[in-house]
Amino acid sequence: MSETLIIEDDVDLAELIKENLESAGYKVYIAYTGSQGINIFNNKNPDAITLDMHLPDIDGLDLLKMFKENGKSILIVVTCDDAMEEKSKDYNADGFISKPINFSKLKELLKSKV
Repeated sequence: MSETLIIEDDVDLAELIKENLESAGYKVYIAYTGSQGINIFNNKNPDAITLDMHLPDIDGLDLLKMFKENGKSILIVVTCDDAMEEKSKDYNADGFISKPINFSKLKELLKSKV
């Protein structure tokens, strides 16, 4: 079973993503801040992350860079607008989903790479 970490400050959206991924068989962890995300990442070692670029405590690009540079092979799907998608490409994000989230597309991205 693949484990996915959702880093999303919108509680309702995070829960909706969790429900959709769990129904597809994923084990899901949720972090509502970047620092919670770092803690869960370090303790649970997920296979994939969905990462909101606009978090209250840490810049999403800084998190993306940190996760990609840690030496672990991990899939990161960024939830962002078009402007942030371009910036995220510079940090080697593996996929992009705009909001509102298309859950079929998200599952396809995760399934193709995890």
